[in-house]
Amino acid sequence: MIEYLIKHTFHHRWFVLGLAIVVMGAGLFAARQLPIDAYPDISPPAVIVITEFPGRAPEEIERQVIPIEIAMRSIPKVESIKLEALFGISHVDIVFEEGTDVWWARQQVGEKLKNVELPEEAGIPEIAAAGTPSGEIYRYALISDGAHNVMDLRTINEWVIIPRLQPLWESDCVRHFRRRGSLSHNRLSTW
Repeated sequence: MIEYLIKHTFHHRWFVLGLAIVVMGAGLFAARQLPIDAYPDISPPAVIVITEFPGRAPEEIERQVIPIEIAMRSIPKVESIKLEALFGISHVDIVFEEGTDVWWARQQVGEKLKNVELPEEAGIPEIAAAGTPSGEIYRYALISDGAHNVMDLRTINEWVIIPRLQPLWESDCVRHFRRRGSLSHNRLSTW
């Protein structure tokens, strides 16, 4: 079989050469049409809802953020909902089915958030900046040795650190949240 193929390839060499050139040209054309990302996003569409609960423990926050999680269950195309509570803050990750338009998903989440009732001490739930779950690049915390209070740390963060970070990632998605510790109020976390 291979002898037959080789024999006919040599016998019709101009046809084989022309076919090879056509296939190579089609390959080059297709390669130029491909959209290429430096870091392709392989994560599913997601929306993150952040709520601040100043001075609350994670266990207490989880109990009080349940209305957000329940409201998000009725949105179509939701694949999973994950609630994470840290000291003084919670975020609810709503992951949608592959192919869902992120802006449509954000609109649906925003509409559901309008009807959610949380305790008065809770902050207003906010939808995080548009991005993907793999879009979080870096988290840092400013911790004082007692020489600076939280307002000093926040001022340093807003006027010195954040303006220096934004040009690095060509983004205005640097967010900051104040977390209060049980013993020290001198901690500021940013992502």
